[in-house]
Amino acid sequence: MAIDFTLTTDQLRVQQSAREFATEVLAPAVREADAEPDPMAGFRRTKEAYVEAYRRGIAFCMLPTEYGGGGLSNVDVILAAEEICAVDPGFACTILVNGLGLMPVWYWGTDAQKDRFLRAATSDPRGEYIVGYAVSEPAGSPGGTANFDAPGAAPVGISVTALRDGDEYVLNGRKYWPCNVAGWDGNGADASIVVVRTDSGSGGTEGLSAIMVERGTQASATG
Repeated sequence: MAIDFTLTTDQLRVQQSAREFATEVLAPAVREADAEPDPMAGFRRTKEAYVEAYRRGIAFCMLPTEYGGGGLSNVDVILAAEEICAVDPGFACTILVNGLGLMPVWYWGTDAQKDRFLRAATSDPRGEYIVGYAVSEPAGSPGGTANFDAPGAAPVGISVTALRDGDEYVLNGRKYWPCNVAGWDGNGADASIVVVRTDSGSGGTEGLSAIMVERGTQASATG
């Protein structure tokens, strides 16, 4: 049976809309961002383009319409992502991590959690809401992994721990290569998903949890 890869009218509309945004809005912002020697300052220079992407429904196009998202299919998202990546893959990563960070809530969260996080993401009047993703950890002792699916037994894999303290969890450890977690001002994304080990006696893919950390959550650092 032949497979028809011809894009539908709706898919062509998604593709063209993403192309117009990428060439008309994103490209000028990227030129300024690339000229910045400081990575965080360069990231901030893409904020206006991000706000415009939010207003056009691009920033959370992957979320279901019932929670205010664009309701795009996986193919639709790929079509849009290709157009944005053609101008700047880094900005495409910023957008796509929004979906990656909220996917566990969308797929497995309770109705209350979906209302709390998905609706907040799609109803920001500032158009600045951004989601962080913190999974990878540095190699070394006890292990570290670029992904949360490292199969080795303890102590290999995720080593950031989350210990229950009353009604809350206390997270401890280091993450490397996080995306979006600093937010636009360096004080945190609106919400970040952090993959942690809630069973310190397990290793590899066992005893893991995904915890949403909202902006403003109390934090402390030790040297």
